[in-house]
Amino acid sequence: MKFLLLALIHLYRRLVRPFIRATCLFRESCSVYVERETKKNGFRAGLKALRYRFQNCRPGYFWIHQDTNPHLVTVKGILLDVEEVNPELMNDRQGFSN
Repeated sequence: MKFLLLALIHLYRRLVRPFIRATCLFRESCSVYVERETKKNGFRAGLKALRYRFQNCRPGYFWIHQDTNPHLVTVKGILLDVEEVNPELMNDRQGFSN
């Protein structure tokens, strides 16, 4: 099953990703993250990582300041540190300076 999930990730990268121009919220792309988790921890961990990213990497996020540092809050309410956020989104911080 692990190899099936990895094969699906590779197919996604070759056939689907070139046509999708959406920016991932996370610094490490969703496919890279799921692939890494699958290789390191197996099929179940890969599915769990896929579910986590699918639920959280969506429009509807917003920025907050907490302890004087900006954080991105995902649509599901997960708080991400700046180090976890895709650098392309840093210019989208409404009301915050880099």
